[in-house]
Amino acid sequence: MGRISPEKRLDVLVDIAAALPHVRFDVAGGAKAGDAAAEAVLARARALPNVRVLGRVARDEMPAVYRGASALICTSSYEGFPNTFLEAWSHGVPVISTVDPDGLIQERGLGLVARSTAALTDHLARLVASPEQWTRVSSSARTYYVTHHRMDEALLRFERLFAEAASLGRRHHPRAA
Repeated sequence: MGRISPEKRLDVLVDIAAALPHVRFDVAGGAKAGDAAAEAVLARARALPNVRVLGRVARDEMPAVYRGASALICTSSYEGFPNTFLEAWSHGVPVISTVDPDGLIQERGLGLVARSTAALTDHLARLVASPEQWTRVSSSARTYYVTHHRMDEALLRFERLFAEAASLGRRHHPRAA
């Protein structure tokens, strides 16, 4: 899901797909026009029978893509806190990733973290082979999202934060006479 660029390392995902021919992979996203490196890795992806390259997917069509997924694979060399993680968790989709923002994935059981292609491949293979593990991680992901990121919950937290900040500002702000 998302932008296809060097730091996203789509080539790693293609290597994982090649190692797991019994698993279907969907690649959603696009590259900048004229990006030869991205086009080359997309051509490699298209050559594999278990990979579908969807291209850019309209925002209103993304929920269906997530609902059809067993996992979201993040192969990026670096990330902040990806929106794709929240989107995946909102649908109960575990994340298998090279990055773990604030240690959330491991700490809360929202997926699996690995640094190497071999470890990512192993994690995905074990997750899709174990309905029990998938159900447990999927449930954790959905519960985490609902508890911390659903709009009403997030707005309440922002409201409390703003009220606290306003209160602090009134206490420390000198008043003009």
